[in-house]
Amino acid sequence: MKNILIVTSALEIGGAERVIANLVRHIDRDRYNVTVCHLNERGVIGDELLRSGYRVLGIRRHDDPIRRYLSFLGLREVVRENNIHYSTRTRHTRWPTPACVA
Repeated sequence: MKNILIVTSALEIGGAERVIANLVRHIDRDRYNVTVCHLNERGVIGDELLRSGYRVLGIRRHDDPIRRYLSFLGLREVVRENNIHYSTRTRHTRWPTPACVA
C-alpha cells in the first residue's frame, strides 16, 4: 500500500478544495492511503473529508516570517511520520508554500 500526501493552504469552500475532495474520494482506498495536509484552516471541506474517514492534518501557521518560512519542517515531519511515498501540493495563496522533502 502506498501513502499519498496532498498539501494545500486551506480546505474552505472553493474550486481547488472541491477538486481535492473529489480526487481524494476517487482514489482507490485498497491501494493507497491518502492524507490531506492544510497549512491554514481545516474548513468545511476538511471537515467533510474527516467525517468520510480520511486523514486530514494541519501544520501550525506562524505570523512571524522566519517561522512561516520554516514551516516546511512541519511538513517534513508529516512525510516522515506517515511514510509518504508521493506528495503533491496546491498553491493559490499569496503566502509561500514550501515544497516538502522526505
